[in-house]
Amino acid sequence: SWIVGAWSACSTSCGTGTRSRSVTCPLAESGGCPPEAMPSEVEQCRDTSGCAWQASEWSTCDGTCGLRRRNVVCPGNSEVDCPGDAPVGATACDDESCNEVAGDANLVLSLTLEEPVSDEARANALQGARAAVANVLGVSMASVTATIVESSSVGLGRRRLEGGRLGPAAER
Repeated sequence: SWIVGAWSACSTSCGTGTRSRSVTCPLAESGGCPPEAMPSEVEQCRDTSGCAWQASEWSTCDGTCGLRRRNVVCPGNSEVDCPGDAPVGATACDDESCNEVAGDANLVLSLTLEEPVSDEARANALQGARAAVANVLGVSMASVTATIVESSSVGLGRRRLEGGRLGPAAER
């Protein structure tokens, strides 16, 4: 019968690779090992022990009060392989002139929904957008307001997000 060796280590420490082992037949000359019963010598393996987020150097700022960016990847090509949250890939530039402009700046974020959703789902989406904007800009969430502009067959209306709930519709 076939004699198999131990499996080698996986060829990668982050993602999908291969591992191998020796398979020999001590009775090869007498035909004692049927070829169709030969165990595999190579198989796919998965190892995430060496996975860690990799981030490139920050880019230069893309204009006054702009963003600087960097590439962030998990080398196994699957974000679930790397532990923890990915490092930030974009951040506001730390530019003194931005502080002078920021008090009067408006940021308009447009979200288009292709299908109807509940008021609760809209409120949750706006809360998430506010939190993300506040995080990227480095400001408190209280300083970021959100207004939803609804269009329908009966016209336009505005609803403001107040305390996590959408306020009453107001004519525009």
